Amino acid sequence: MMNCRVCHIELTNDNWNPSTKKVHSYICKMCDAERKRLYYLDHKEEHKQRGKDYYLLNKIKIDEYRRNWRRHNQLGQLNKFGEKIVIRCIKRPHTLICELCNNYVKRTVYHHWDDEHPGRGMWICLKCHNKAEAIEDVAFVLKYNILKENLDGKNNTNRLWRQCLCNKDK
Repeated sequence: MMNCRVCHIELTNDNWNPSTKKVHSYICKMCDAERKRLYYLDHKEEHKQRGKDYYLLNKIKIDEYRRNWRRHNQLGQLNKFGEKIVIRCIKRPHTLICELCNNYVKRTVYHHWDDEHPGRGMWICLKCHNKAEAIEDVAFVLKYNILKENLDGKNNTNRLWRQCLCNKDK
């Protein structure tokens, strides 16, 4: 069996670092981690500069990757205080064709209907999204119907509106 060339402990499959390319450089995982830590501390500025240079050369590609990652893996919502919160979820593949009206648009938004499972949703255009949000808001639909009937001279839906508000509090 081989021994670590730094600390001289016996190398087993558990503590040997097989990622080292050279066969003659037998070193245990602990010694290898310490060697890499010291190397990073000695070359920290070079490391940072290399990262900055890479970003400057590939800025468009990196920004596009980040934008696509956010589009496919995050969902922005407003909490009850009106603050934006970000939820991690896996969305369906993005498309520029509205899944409701089948029109090609420049921008689609992800509409989900279940807060417990934000990954269940669809890509729809802004026009369809506004309609979908209005339909899901029961209070809005009831208020709309009440206003419409009041304007027509029929006042019989106020009872339904009061019942809905009473049931909402329960």
